[in-house]
Amino acid sequence: MTRDDILARILELDVTRAVERLSLIFPHDDGVAESHDDFGEESQYRQEPALSYAIEHDALFGPMLKLFDLARRIGTAITYEIGALG
Repeated sequence: MTRDDILARILELDVTRAVERLSLIFPHDDGVAESHDDFGEESQYRQEPALSYAIEHDALFGPMLKLFDLARRIGTAITYEIGALG
């Protein structure tokens, strides 16, 4: 799966499958494991389990799905209101 494949899915309004693929590529790990390898000193960087893609899930993937759902609902409402499809 390339970047162009993901963009093509989004442009074809296959947002659900595109976000599913992006979620596999950029996993969101809720559990932060504690490390006992600190050698008695505090580290100056975030531990590896804390380096998840939570920000991308919250700022990009979630809103993309919500906006796509909203666009589908609006399209359905317009189709219902005017009584025509296409």
